[in-house]
Amino acid sequence: MVVCSSFSISLLYKEELWRLIACHNYTPRFIDYKSRDTWKMLGQILSSVLEFKQGEENHIIKQIYEANISQLSKSLQEHVSIIDALTCDEIKILNMTHVSGCILTYEGMTTLLGPSPNQMQIEGLLDFIKNNIKNAINSTASLSELYALLKSLKKLQAA
Repeated sequence: MVVCSSFSISLLYKEELWRLIACHNYTPRFIDYKSRDTWKMLGQILSSVLEFKQGEENHIIKQIYEANISQLSKSLQEHVSIIDALTCDEIKILNMTHVSGCILTYEGMTTLLGPSPNQMQIEGLLDFIKNNIKNAINSTASLSELYALLKSLKKLQAA
């Protein structure tokens, strides 16, 4: 971009940069203090609206999860089988984790929900977890970075 002047307005969420409105001009341009101050105030207003809207959305999501937890707890009390409680009713383990697929292993039985790897890949993944994950609760944003064989699965799903 060959620009001679630019102007930007920061949109902040929780005091961190969320988005940037960037304006460019192909000729030099002076923006007076009153205009800059007005745009600064507009950026602050938009940031406040963003925080309010995001707060509302987070509250709704929290209410949904709390209702799902309540229903899942009730299901665990009503079913003899933990697998049935987590998979058979309208609210499933998928509703609690916000994922599209899940592998549930309990007492030697494996139950699949949603899209999942093939049986050989599942067995490899379960062996990897047994041998490498020591914590009772573990999370990662990128399992394929920990377990390299999932990278090929990721490529297959993208195709």
